[in-house]
Amino acid sequence: MATKAQRARYAVCGLCDRCGSRPREAEHTRCSKCREDQRIQNKTEYHKDRLREAHWKHRTGIAFRMEYFQETLDVQGGVCLYSGVGSCGDHLCLEHDHQTGRPRGVVCGRHNRALSAFGDNVAGLERALDILRRASA
Repeated sequence: MATKAQRARYAVCGLCDRCGSRPREAEHTRCSKCREDQRIQNKTEYHKDRLREAHWKHRTGIAFRMEYFQETLDVQGGVCLYSGVGSCGDHLCLEHDHQTGRPRGVVCGRHNRALSAFGDNVAGLERALDILRRASA
């Protein structure tokens, strides 16, 4: 990717502002190859998000948009809801109530699996906390 100064120099020379090696097309800032590459990248990212949304709807019966996932993650500061760490070495996912399907927040896969192992059961989590408290006392 070209720097701002390079893009300005390329514009004067009539070169693509992305690769700087091919002439750009009239009324465009990029050559046809770079424009096609960008179009494919945008299309791929769009479809990847739509596939995730369809998978979520199939699994939970609830429709949501990837924009909601990103907004929730932004509100959380880009970190796991439970640990406060970026991704805890695992992918981030939308944690949800398995009975209602309502999302609770974005967590790392590790913490999502841990919570799921307790069956989303508050009593089970409280028993585990009691065990940890007794062991550390």
